[in-house]
Amino acid sequence: MGSTLNTFRAGRRLRDFRAFVRELYDRPLAEGAERPPRMAGDWIAAQRNPPAGLAAPAPPITLEEWLQWERQPGFTAWWEQLFPEWSTPTDHDFALLAATYYRGLARHMDRGERWAFQQMGRIEHDHRRIKEEQGNMHEDLADWLKKDTSGWSEQKDHPTLSGRAPANRPE
Repeated sequence: MGSTLNTFRAGRRLRDFRAFVRELYDRPLAEGAERPPRMAGDWIAAQRNPPAGLAAPAPPITLEEWLQWERQPGFTAWWEQLFPEWSTPTDHDFALLAATYYRGLARHMDRGERWAFQQMGRIEHDHRRIKEEQGNMHEDLADWLKKDTSGWSEQKDHPTLSGRAPANRPE
């Protein structure tokens, strides 16, 4: 991702539009709105009637212009530098969410809530099944590798493996 970021160069117009969108996105959140404008079409439309105190790029960005930018290598990575909250969850995020989930589940189990015990039972069952399947897969692979494969490398009748040229090819 780092090399892609270094190769994309945004022009002034695009940098101005990204700053406009960042402000457009942040204002409703600061004012307690439930959802800021998140779609490119929303941002493009907002240029016609921007919130007070927010200057839209002039002339307004068009959807065609946006689509051209979007197709450029490195654009998305560059754009999202200013919007880290849009990134997909990382491995760290998933580990944190899993830890939070299991702590919460344990709290509900401590309270004696039946559904929590049932959920933990399903998780434990699935966990054991997966470990068993992985174990079987490793055993199957080990068995396969132990098989007598000497016939594979010493096929005397096979012209290529025996060192002879095939009958229809000159030597």
